[in-house]
Amino acid sequence: MELDFFLIFNIAFWSALGHCIGMCGGIVLAMNTKIAQNSFPPLPCNLLYNLGRISSYIVIGALCGGAGKVFEINPYTKGGALILIGILTSLFGAFMLLSPKFLSKIEPSFTETKGFRAFFAKIYTSKSLGSFFLLGLLNGFLPCGIVYYFALIALASGGVWSGVAIMGIFGVATLFPMLLAGILSSLLLGSRAKQIFLKLSSIVMILFGIYTIYKGVKLF
Repeated sequence: MELDFFLIFNIAFWSALGHCIGMCGGIVLAMNTKIAQNSFPPLPCNLLYNLGRISSYIVIGALCGGAGKVFEINPYTKGGALILIGILTSLFGAFMLLSPKFLSKIEPSFTETKGFRAFFAKIYTSKSLGSFFLLGLLNGFLPCGIVYYFALIALASGGVWSGVAIMGIFGVATLFPMLLAGILSSLLLGSRAKQIFLKLSSIVMILFGIYTIYKGVKLF
């Protein structure tokens, strides 16, 4: 499957500015409250958290890419996969733009379950710097529409290393926005800023989806 890594990086970056900051904002804010209360160094702690997230995405990419390799992928299968991914991405972007509340019903929130709260509390109260990495690792496996779609791209790539590359690029692209959100959490997690970023990332996702559909059609 032909991969446009530049495009993947850009859609991931803009998605992080809107959707990821909004969805993971509560965890990031709580984490940076812990950092401030315990006088931890903000930058290393936020880097550890994001390294944990990226590690989770790489594991997801390897699993999805490996699963895709099991199946015989011909040009028509690739085209169909790209069209499906494009349609889902466009719809997701449209919902982000027009009805973000609807997405909260599609993406189940484990953060509200007792088990998650207990595990999160245990990590949160830890005084170890490694707890920030564990928190990011946990965050990376939480249900998220953006992760689902990049995982689909990894699945359609039909290879372990291509899957790792896709999800790795996704993780790196989200690093700067999420790192910035952590350090400037009081500003970037404000409702006005989130709304602006959300609209920008929604438009980019819709355009990305349309382009992906076009690439899929070309394979038929």
